[in-house]
Amino acid sequence: MYKNQDDLEKAESHYRLAIKVATETEDEGVLATALDDLGGVYHRKAEYREAEYLYEQAQEIHTRTGNGLGTAEALDGLGETYRAQSRNEEAEKAFGAAHEIHSRIGNDLGAANAFQGLGNTYRARSRNEEAEKAFSAAHEIHCRVGNDLGAANALDGLGETYRARSRNEEAEKAFSGAYEIHCRIGNDL
Repeated sequence: MYKNQDDLEKAESHYRLAIKVATETEDEGVLATALDDLGGVYHRKAEYREAEYLYEQAQEIHTRTGNGLGTAEALDGLGETYRAQSRNEEAEKAFGAAHEIHSRIGNDLGAANAFQGLGNTYRARSRNEEAEKAFSAAHEIHCRVGNDLGAANALDGLGETYRARSRNEEAEKAFSGAYEIHCRIGNDL
């Protein structure tokens, strides 16, 4: 809750307390989740080394305990952390592994978000054909599951990709579609 309200200091304090209690009670599931959440706090604070360390710990525990969703979410966090540091090859691997797990366990929203991460990573590497495929796949899934914000974000990614490829009419159509969704759901740009 505090992380979503941008009160990162309180969020960090609560996650550290959760880690302490989970360690004392030997509750690995809670420990891994708290590590993952704390990684998100450090990512938002742009303290990427600490975020990476926490996500790696969470991933290791989730993998060892057989929590596929937790593993995939930790990989998503790692992917975003790598991408924020322009470590795009590592980001691509993390998002690809996250997508595989999300797809295997039937988590469509997670799969779409991993496609979004892949699209952003491909676009950063000027691999626009792959970016287009990833954003298109993300858009299709977001539309199917009714995630309007995700669909709009995928259209924004497609628009940027089309623009980079000088496909301006398609870019305009994608940006217009994204803008319409953002307006409809009240998401201030």
